Amino acid sequence: WGGVFRGMLVLAALWWAWSVYAWLTSAMDVDEGGVRLAMLASTGAMFGVALAVPGAFGDDAVLFGVAYLLVRVLHLVLAGTVAREDPERRGALLRFAPTATAGALLLVLAGFVEGDERIVLWVIALAIDYLGPVVIGAGRGWRVAPEHFAERHGLIVLIALGESIIAIGLGAGFALDAGALVAAALGIVVVSALWWLY
Repeated sequence: WGGVFRGMLVLAALWWAWSVYAWLTSAMDVDEGGVRLAMLASTGAMFGVALAVPGAFGDDAVLFGVAYLLVRVLHLVLAGTVAREDPERRGALLRFAPTATAGALLLVLAGFVEGDERIVLWVIALAIDYLGPVVIGAGRGWRVAPEHFAERHGLIVLIALGESIIAIGLGAGFALDAGALVAAALGIVVVSALWWLY
C-alpha cells in the first residue's frame, strides 16, 4: 500500500498544479507575448516535474520538489500579471500566495529527508496547498470563465485516454505473442468505448 499511497500523493500534487493553471488561464489571454513565454517556461518546468515523477520518492525527490516549486512560482508570476490592474484579484492572489509557496517549499524540503519523514512532509505540503485557499484564500477576487474551466477538465479526460493507449503499447513490449495481441486489442476496445461514452 505504501507505493499506492505515494503514487496518490504525486497525483494530488500534479492535479493541483494543473488545476491552478486551468483556473488562471480561464482569466487571462495566454497568447500575449510575455504571458506566452511565461506559459512556455511553466510547461518546461512541468516537464521537469513529469520526468522526476518515477523517482519523486527516491533519487529524484529534490528535482521533483524544485521543478514543482518553479511551476508554482511561475503560476504566481502569471497570476500577478492578471491581477496587476484589479485590486480584488490582487487581494485574492496575496491571500493565495503564502500557501502556494509554503506547500511547494515543503516538497523541496521533503527531497532532503528519507522514509516516513518524507511522506509526512508531502502530506503536510499537500494539505497546505489544498486547504490554504479555503482557509486563508476565501473571499472576493476569484474569477473564472466556466466554459473554459469545463473545456480544460474535459481535455484532461482525452489526455488520460491517449496515455492509456501509450501504456498499452508499452505493456505489450517487443515480444508479441497471441496473448499480448489479444490483450492489446481488448485494451484499445475499452479505451475506444470510454472515448465514445465521453
